[in-house]
Amino acid sequence: MQIRKPLAVAGILVATLFTGTALTGGAYADSSPGPTASKIDADAHRLPATEKTPVAEKKQDTLSRKPSASWIDVTVPREKVRQGDTYTVTVRCGGLKDGATVQVTGIDGRRHTLTVKNGEAIGTFKVARDLGPGPHKVSVTAGGLADDADVLVVKA
Repeated sequence: MQIRKPLAVAGILVATLFTGTALTGGAYADSSPGPTASKIDADAHRLPATEKTPVAEKKQDTLSRKPSASWIDVTVPREKVRQGDTYTVTVRCGGLKDGATVQVTGIDGRRHTLTVKNGEAIGTFKVARDLGPGPHKVSVTAGGLADDADVLVVKA
């Protein structure tokens, strides 16, 4: 009889180690307010199955792609401009070399050409005295890229 007690205790300890729960009373996992083991999806942590590409192919593919570093941004520091005043258009761009041209369509609809230097092109333009007050746009295009900025013309 004395041998059965240590074997029973050893069996409980082994069962506890293998299952992670105690055989006497409630299990630790059941006492927490979180989800129980029966509610957890065993495959939730796995990523969906995809076609595997060898590392060498991935590396070659990454090296062969050209970076998409071309961008353009136009700003007009003063959002309100009086009739007859001047306004400055700053065009910042990436992916365009020095000497590239930028086409600017001013608030009066006239087209102007600016030259890029150090990733930037700056031009100052005059607002016609007879240009109607209200919202107008400055549009910029270069190398297939485009951007615009809003300018509010107010009475002089």
